[in-house]
Amino acid sequence: MISVNVVNNEIQKAWKLLKRFVQREGIGAEQKRRRHFLKPSEQKAMQKKERVRKIAKARSKSPT
Repeated sequence: MISVNVVNNEIQKAWKLLKRFVQREGIGAEQKRRRHFLKPSEQKAMQKKERVRKIAKARSKSPT
């Protein structure tokens, strides 16, 4: 469990720190992913689409 201590009533600083922890741990992405159930076939299709996108992005960045 993530906890952030608020020191000297600095709520904004504690909020930024909490958001950074959540982002680093991937909690927001995990929660968004679990919001709706995906059938295994849909999940595989999404993963394949993501791989293709990453490969295309890497090719566009590499000098040829």
